[in-house]
Amino acid sequence: MKDPYLYLEDVKDPKAVAWSDAQTAKAVDYIKSAPVYAEMHKEVCDILGREETEKFAAIRKDNFAYYFECNAKHPLGVLMRMPADDYLNGHSNWETVLDVDALAKAEGINWSYGGTTLSPNHKRLLVALSPDGGDAKVLREFDLATKSFVEGGFEVELGKLRYAYVDDDTIAVSSTCDREVTNSSYARHVRLVKRGQRYQDCESVFESDVKHIGPDGFSYIDKGCRHVFIINTVTFWEYEYYLLQGQTPVKLPIPLTANIVDVDKHYVYLMLHEDWSVDGSNFQSGDVVSVKISNAVRSKVDATPVFRAPKGMTIVRDSPIYVLNRNTIVVECLKDVCSRLFVLKKKSGVWSVDTEVPVPQKGTAYFGSYIKSKNSIFVGYSDFTTPSTRFVYNLKTGQLKTFLQANGHFDGDAMEVTQQFATSKDGTKIPYFVMHKKGLKLNGKNPTILYGYGGFRISLSPGYSNVTGKLWLERGGVYVVANIRGGGEYDSQWHASVLKENRHKCYEDFEAVADKLIADGVTSNANLGISGASNGGLLVGACVIRRPEAYKAVYCSVPLLDMIRLEHIGAGESWVGEYGRPSDSPEMEAYLYSYSPYHNVKADANYPRIYFYASRADDRTHPSHARKMVARMEELGHEVLYNETVEGGHTGGTDINNRAESHALTFAYFYQELTAS
Repeated sequence: MKDPYLYLEDVKDPKAVAWSDAQTAKAVDYIKSAPVYAEMHKEVCDILGREETEKFAAIRKDNFAYYFECNAKHPLGVLMRMPADDYLNGHSNWETVLDVDALAKAEGINWSYGGTTLSPNHKRLLVALSPDGGDAKVLREFDLATKSFVEGGFEVELGKLRYAYVDDDTIAVSSTCDREVTNSSYARHVRLVKRGQRYQDCESVFESDVKHIGPDGFSYIDKGCRHVFIINTVTFWEYEYYLLQGQTPVKLPIPLTANIVDVDKHYVYLMLHEDWSVDGSNFQSGDVVSVKISNAVRSKVDATPVFRAPKGMTIVRDSPIYVLNRNTIVVECLKDVCSRLFVLKKKSGVWSVDTEVPVPQKGTAYFGSYIKSKNSIFVGYSDFTTPSTRFVYNLKTGQLKTFLQANGHFDGDAMEVTQQFATSKDGTKIPYFVMHKKGLKLNGKNPTILYGYGGFRISLSPGYSNVTGKLWLERGGVYVVANIRGGGEYDSQWHASVLKENRHKCYEDFEAVADKLIADGVTSNANLGISGASNGGLLVGACVIRRPEAYKAVYCSVPLLDMIRLEHIGAGESWVGEYGRPSDSPEMEAYLYSYSPYHNVKADANYPRIYFYASRADDRTHPSHARKMVARMEELGHEVLYNETVEGGHTGGTDINNRAESHALTFAYFYQELTAS
């Protein structure tokens, strides 16, 4: 098919912008005409605008508790802190560190907060800021004493960047601001930058192959010990690790598919994604092992087992462990999607499970902070009906006490949540969660939203959503989360089994859940909507093209939809390890074409009124996927809705006002489509 809509791939092309603006005005007017929109918008503004009385702060190495919050007074957000002891004792003496709204007003730029990193001497912060919510950010140095940006301090111009402190006067940075990028549109270089220097003028200490995704750095600095690492991401699932020795990167003998998940003074801790035999020891995919740094820099590997998940469980992918000290580690696991936390102890050189943290086993629990002075840890927890909760777990006594709980905006006690399993086409059991008001009648008439993702080892574990509960569940809607293959809910095969030429199995999993919801009387085709974002946008786009009659509504957000030009759009080249690319082989090109939503729209199909969302500031998936799909569907006579925001990037609005409108539009769309008689 000759592509008549290539011009829509140019984000700033005047013709493309005019087309997008007209589409957006039409879609927004249509959804806002629904009476329920104004109600929903008010409700979500009340939720997002309220100041949190219970603040989930992070305790940093300077013994301060830091918290970033957006609310009605600070739509862009405010970073605040207080002494850690005061926070632990329930005080409320927060001091403002950085008011992003005030900064935006002073500089005339609608800054979006991108996080901070504390300097080794605890006197300054590196602050990342985006002008539009996209992945590209500037980096600036902030003085904690004067509460101001440092004149002549670290400053990196706008670009996609990664950074880490080397010492108080040096940072390791990879940024696209020098315009030297890989085929994946990420930086090629890691440069050591001194205070006051321009990134572009600094010597490169590492240069990635243009065909690789690109490098970034991270550091471990504590009590005179300093390790500065460079990660060169070869493909999305392959990595080379280097340790800087002076200005020379020394490659470490680590398996290409392993992840470094934590570091201490003497060891790197690896999560294995393939079996590994080394120095007479055999490790399995999924194991966590430690490698001594002093030996690794000399190309010697003496891997030591740290943890293997108990039978029936899997370790949380990519960030599963937290080293508290040389003898204590916290490990996060999943059992049928719900969390389990274990404390490991090292005795006589051997790691073993000491205790299991007694968190509820129906939701998501995670390590928060190490409270060294109290020999305790913060543990975060939430599930579909329990607001975010912070526990304090005493490592000595084993006591778990509630420290605080966030405000809930809907009645979780009035809701019912069940986990069920559907059988996919190849016989695989697919878990999913169903939530709704208690007493739901299984009459096949319930308006239902089915949400999924299914990719990149990302787990959809249970979590509380004020917005979903208030806007959807309290109005009698059913919300379903499908844990299809491609995520990290189970072992490595749960992800690997649907890569590249097996991608269709994700869609079969999702369809199996939809079919079971209908068979069980939860809903019907006339009352079923599906929702997904990013890779999940591809999921719902592919599913509605495969079976247009199966769904009454589709919300397709920041999607991938043109699988033939994927590698040429945005950061698409970086994802070929997940999907493959047409140039891999004629067979791969034919396979990608077979499910690429953009290439399989049919004039005679009866598609629902699909709601596409994208952001002009999305420099990751790029809005052209959604733009071209909308244009193609309209060309073939189908009614669609398209909303393209100017700001927000890949992850949504830059402030609470943008996010409030986005949430209200989405749920009002579903309500209008799924409840209309």
